[in-house]
Amino acid sequence: MHLVLAIFSLGIWIIGWAFIAIYHVFTKPIAGKWTCSQCGGLEEDLPKHQNAHHQQATIQPEYPQPQDISSTVPEPKLPTELPPLETFAIDKNINGGLIEFFGLQRWYQTAFNDEQKHRLEERFGIVAGNKLASGPVRFKFANVDILQFLYELEEKLKPQEFSDIYKLVDEQYKVEAGKFCKIDDDRWNDEKYYKSWFALMKPRIDALTKLKEDGYFKQGQFDMVNDNYATQPCLDISGKGFNILNGELDRAFDQHFFEPIEGCRCTVRGYRD
Repeated sequence: MHLVLAIFSLGIWIIGWAFIAIYHVFTKPIAGKWTCSQCGGLEEDLPKHQNAHHQQATIQPEYPQPQDISSTVPEPKLPTELPPLETFAIDKNINGGLIEFFGLQRWYQTAFNDEQKHRLEERFGIVAGNKLASGPVRFKFANVDILQFLYELEEKLKPQEFSDIYKLVDEQYKVEAGKFCKIDDDRWNDEKYYKSWFALMKPRIDALTKLKEDGYFKQGQFDMVNDNYATQPCLDISGKGFNILNGELDRAFDQHFFEPIEGCRCTVRGYRD
């Protein structure tokens, strides 16, 4: 009886181990490789970084925790102050440049042919931001004058290659200067500073007007350019003081600048005692 029970137990034990062996045959990974429980792929089919991720998997929270980003946020900057807009004493939105500004369109169109206009405009270029015969006109100061303009334009045309244009500009300059006082033709053609005397009159008048209106200075005087071209009338008046408040400077001004003095480039200024 004991022998029969022993044989029966041995058979059950053998059958059990047989089932276990069969189970391992079907579930053991081929060639020692495992299968991913998440995607079903073999180890060799997964990238190395995924293998490492599978081997060192960590549980991440469903929602990321807030991080301290105060150190990475730049501090607000104050807006930089914009430079002030440039202001002009004269601002004319015209299309004809300085020629139109000084009312010289008719002269410009009739006196010059197209080739001369091209040479003249090219020679003039851009002065103080303004073109000769195109675009708007802007000046920072209001003391601009047609005589100054024509004199400076003429000075640019002194080279011999512009002699034909120089003659036409010189004729118009003489016309405009003749509106101020009578022109001496011989002095106009031969005397060095005769033409410049007319161009300087607008700044002189503006200086005298400002001295009288401001009321800051009580005395005024004439300053001369002391060189070989200076003449005795300028030497006599230079540096002398004239009272502004009682009209003494006015009278001296009218007398000294009544007509062009040879070599005169005198200016007027005020001073305090």
